[in-house]
Amino acid sequence: MDLTRRVVVRTTCIMATVGTAGCTTARDSESDGDEAIDRAENETHHMVTIDEESGFKPTRLEIEVGETVRWENAAPPRQTVTAYDDSVPDQSEYFASGGFGRELTARITYPFIGGLNQGERYSYTFEAAGTYQYFSIPNETDGTTGEIVVTE
Repeated sequence: MDLTRRVVVRTTCIMATVGTAGCTTARDSESDGDEAIDRAENETHHMVTIDEESGFKPTRLEIEVGETVRWENAAPPRQTVTAYDDSVPDQSEYFASGGFGRELTARITYPFIGGLNQGERYSYTFEAAGTYQYFSIPNETDGTTGEIVVTE
């Protein structure tokens, strides 16, 4: 590799790293440890399973503000839980299984970050009323999408 190409590759890597800095938010992932699981056990939570054949089960869930949804990947391929940016109410934080702050960041960094292997879980507590639509990055075109309706 010549010197010019090395400079371009190095600069591109640095810009990609800097460009995504600050684009993530801290979110508890059930696969991150026992502390997150213990905390989730004490909350009202609802389970959504990610299945290879039918996607999210159930595909639509109605909950109340302050309740937690726990997703578990029951399929062998890696899956994600990724909110659509435009469906997250203004007063709420963005959510994704990689802890990202934006949909674009989640899409760019998958499959390196944010995927749930079979048996891994991700939880999110909904603190604002509204309708939240989400998807799994690798199977979005196959219809692996879901919706959470949060009421007061």
